[in-house]
This record gives sequence, structure tokens and C-alpha cells, in this order.
Amino acid sequence: MKKIYIVMLFFQFYGFSQLLTLNDILFLKDNDLYNAKNLLVKKGWYVKSELMPDKTSAGTFAFAVESERSDRDYATYESFVEYRFNINSSSAKEIEYSTTSEKAYYLILGQLKSLNFKKRSTEGSKITYIKSDMVIEIDTKEKHNLVEKYYFIKASKI
Repeated sequence: MKKIYIVMLFFQFYGFSQLLTLNDILFLKDNDLYNAKNLLVKKGWYVKSELMPDKTSAGTFAFAVESERSDRDYATYESFVEYRFNINSSSAKEIEYSTTSEKAYYLILGQLKSLNFKKRSTEGSKITYIKSDMVIEIDTKEKHNLVEKYYFIKASKI
């Protein structure tokens, strides 16, 4: 019985480790693709698609985590991270984290306050926070891609 309990505890911890914190998002924003990819892979994410940058357009690497009910349908993935970058940049131009996890959403909201981000504006469901030159936008979409609720968290510099 103890072995089953330990395995169940491991699966619960592994699932929690796939959630991204605001610190993770800020790390992704300030690091190159190699370090960003390493962090996400260690947390159980994988590369879903990649578009390399050229002289006129930014590149995008999309990472994903499948939900328990995933059947390879795009709408059944639990979370995505889009790492957008320019050809000559050593860090991301923008990070967008989208998730169905209410737990991740409230975790990030709490961290915004504890890291002293200030609310700058609210437009409909979109709330913008700012600290120094970092901007965090949070938006909620009802019934997005056949999912009841999706949370979008975007990090960029001014």
C-alpha cells in the first residue's frame, strides 16, 4: 500500500511542476531559447512547433503540456508557451503563456502582488501590470477553442 501512495504523490507533484510561475515566465523572457527550452523540458513540456526567425519576421517556438484527456486535438492541450524572438536577440521578444489551469492563473496573480507589479490598466477582461520596464498582460477568454475558459499571460518589455 505504501508503494502505491508514493507513486500517487509523485504524479501529483509532477503535474504541479508543469505549472509555470511568474518567476518562470520572467526567466523565459530574460533568457535565450536554449535556456528557455531547458527549463520547459525539465518541467515536462515539449516543443509543439517551431518557426525560425528571418530578417523580416520574429521566430516562434511553441511548447505544450497535454491535459489528461488529450487525444492530440489542439483544444485538449492544457497549456502552451510561445517564445517569440528576433534573429539577433539573446532573449525573448515576448512570452505568452496560455493555460486552462485556474490554479496557475491565481498563482501568477498572487506573485504579481508579491513582486510589486502595479496595475496599469484594465480593458474588458484584459488587465495590464507593470514594474520597471516589464509589462505583464493577463486576459481571460470564455469558451476558447472548445475549452470552457483559457487564461493568457503575456510578458514583454516596454
